[in-house]
Amino acid sequence: MRIRTLARAQSLGLFFFLSNFCLAANEIVCPPIDQSEVSGEALKAWRESLIQDVIKRRFNQVTQALKICFPGKLPSCLTDLAEYNQREKDGRGPPETPTCNNRILSSVTDLPPEFVHQQDGSKFIKFPQNHEQLAKAKGWKTALYKTRGSGGFDNSQLLYLAVIPGTKENGMKDHYLQISPRVEENNNVDDPKGKAANDNPHIGLNVLTVISVDRSQHPPVGQLKRLHKNPGGNYYTWSQHIEVQECQQCHTVPLRAISPVGYGQLNAPEIAMSKEEQENIRAINEMMNIPELSWGQCETSDNTLPLGPSVDSHPLGWAPKGSHTRKKEFIETCIRTTPKTKNFFSAAGYKKQFTLSENFETKVDRDKIAKAMNCVECHDNGKRGYMHVPFSASEITFKVLVDRSMPLGFDSMSVDERMVLLNCLNREKDTLIRSEAWEKSGEWMRRRFCEDFQVPEANAGKTRDGVK
Repeated sequence: MRIRTLARAQSLGLFFFLSNFCLAANEIVCPPIDQSEVSGEALKAWRESLIQDVIKRRFNQVTQALKICFPGKLPSCLTDLAEYNQREKDGRGPPETPTCNNRILSSVTDLPPEFVHQQDGSKFIKFPQNHEQLAKAKGWKTALYKTRGSGGFDNSQLLYLAVIPGTKENGMKDHYLQISPRVEENNNVDDPKGKAANDNPHIGLNVLTVISVDRSQHPPVGQLKRLHKNPGGNYYTWSQHIEVQECQQCHTVPLRAISPVGYGQLNAPEIAMSKEEQENIRAINEMMNIPELSWGQCETSDNTLPLGPSVDSHPLGWAPKGSHTRKKEFIETCIRTTPKTKNFFSAAGYKKQFTLSENFETKVDRDKIAKAMNCVECHDNGKRGYMHVPFSASEITFKVLVDRSMPLGFDSMSVDERMVLLNCLNREKDTLIRSEAWEKSGEWMRRRFCEDFQVPEANAGKTRDGVK
């Protein structure tokens, strides 16, 4: 088999390989990773040629090229391409979530000792009765609040959240523990003052949600566990299972900001939280806003698998360059077809109806709508996770219309514009799925930067069949 580096191909006037990688069945062109003229741009161009081969389903050629050109560790900007190519080559679907060996929280004793409960020789998790006093003494955060959202796994409007910030001693691992106390009767869903039954917020219903974030990793990684109450008491049984597949339908990344009743922008007849309560929630949400946080990967005895949505998941708020879905005519169609009313019902019991105003068509900024549709500018699976198909439409409605924290930078959007935006996003999704624009683009294989590429130590000095 003949093997050439990019530099040799260029010197022979064969730079056209960038648009047609497969020069011949018995020839592979490699980028010059062992030479002084190596550059991220050259690697990016070489990757583009591989992407075109993947789209044309030349999986064997791509596998061979990656193996020969990078006999050691792959550059990070090729990993998504390699994973997708291998998956398609093997004819298998996105990986199921197996039991991972690399758990951030590997046992009950990784939590502060105050949360460890011993019973009949076994260790469980239990909220301490004096948790508020402990939190003040140790610098933890707590919040007892009514949620506008789904209410966690217990679908309860009343939630109790404990936040334990990471320290150097525990390897910069943050832990977020949430339970659902039983709410007292005669509860007013629009009053932020939540009171637990028997005035005891430390006794939850059935599920304890634990989200752990390792900020020492780059990028940071989060993992979510769902622990169930032991039938014998008010403590929770430990599990090594990491939840991903179900959770990613509502969470682009493991952490998401909380949205209590009375916080931020209100929906009448909501009552506003006190200034002190607002500041506490704002501080917790700022702690949760961790740039580039991801689901990470799962290390098993046999393999390393990425967690979260499949790399090729169609992201909502994406459109090819110059797409007609961002043009005036498409936006006008969205305006004409936007339903007059939009109802929101959360599983926890929060209900609101939103209605278009009279003559709303004259008040909608068309350019603003087109710009706001570009969700993937932030939700690029880098800065933030994809809102991928089939991400929950109800959660998108919640963020755009109910608590109005999205899209970022569009705080001045009216309710009319937000209702039109939701309609445009749904229509665009359906249009692009039918045309297979995402599948034909290969964009998911380009999301990692090659420009900062450096020769990995594993590859440095290696030869490819004698060719340097």
